[in-house]
Amino acid sequence: MWSAYHPDEPTTKSLGLGKHRNCVFDEQARKILAKGYSVVAKCKYNGSVVGAALCESCSPWDPAMTEKLACTLKDPKMARLYMFWAYLQRAPNLWEKYCQMNIYEIVNVFVRHEDRQRGLAKRLMATAKENGADAGYKVIRVDASSTATAKICEKLKMKLVYEIPFCSYVSEQNEVIFKVPDPTSIKIYVDTPHWVPQKK
Repeated sequence: MWSAYHPDEPTTKSLGLGKHRNCVFDEQARKILAKGYSVVAKCKYNGSVVGAALCESCSPWDPAMTEKLACTLKDPKMARLYMFWAYLQRAPNLWEKYCQMNIYEIVNVFVRHEDRQRGLAKRLMATAKENGADAGYKVIRVDASSTATAKICEKLKMKLVYEIPFCSYVSEQNEVIFKVPDPTSIKIYVDTPHWVPQKK
């Protein structure tokens, strides 16, 4: 992830957090992988990781847990990033909207640079989405912070349900925190493989 995801992800790149390893990101990835929902693609010749879609189940209390973690971080940039992630988790209020206590989320998707432009990211996301449906989840969520991820969501017929412009998220001093030229917003997509009632 430190070569194929963090340096390119718009929020971490904007804050300058994508180039230098830190144990917080690594521990988060390990926890997600331990939940057993993720999809990993490996080279058939040497077994090296080519790409992955990290997935987990998210519940209504998770944003508060993310905020609690943010308050323990000494690096102010890391704290701001985790507070934003908590805001992002909570903003569309999908748990109430779809009357679900658990939502399957495709959290991170990456493919190493030399293997891009081959459709692998789409295959990873499609497989992850199928796994969520097979596990019985009624709502599958993707937060597309990049244009490429948003395009894949569209190709997979996922529904755009919420959008957060980067310029709308500001500090206490009313300063834009994420200065991202492209894309201009994070788009939140969902898929409902099993029909669920939706609040209006």
